Amino acid sequence: MTNIKAKHLHFVPSRERGASLIVSLILLLVLTVLGVVGMSTATLELAMAGNMQFTNSAFEAAESIVEAEIVRNDIAPLPAPGALAAIPANVNREFRDGGNNLVATATSATNYLGKTGVSGWQIGGPISFAAFHFEIAGTATAPQGAAANHRQGFYVVGPSL
Repeated sequence: MTNIKAKHLHFVPSRERGASLIVSLILLLVLTVLGVVGMSTATLELAMAGNMQFTNSAFEAAESIVEAEIVRNDIAPLPAPGALAAIPANVNREFRDGGNNLVATATSATNYLGKTGVSGWQIGGPISFAAFHFEIAGTATAPQGAAANHRQGFYVVGPSL
């Protein structure tokens, strides 16, 4: 039989055995923190994108209600500046998407501001013309507190009263 001498193996001293465990735990902690921060950032970005969509919906509803008010066919001057009668279809009008979900609610009001002369329309004839000035206020609200307020001025040229 051959006598085999055992080679001496060098072992790490006992006080250094846990170092790799501690380093691994620290790396795991760092990765966990990065994951949590990444998720919270993604959640915040999702909320911001939703808020932007609701703000855009309110903006579009306010513009639509102002446009609907401009094309109304009963625009006429009043004896004195003041509010025109509201059109029921333009009060708390609901805007819905393709799935019939409520996107925004809008209301409009038109005010008669007064009249001014119109240059180029006074030709010395028996009829004089005037510009009758109006202002439309359109207000819209959407979910998450999004709101938009729009004002649009316009005038209508007609025979002076």
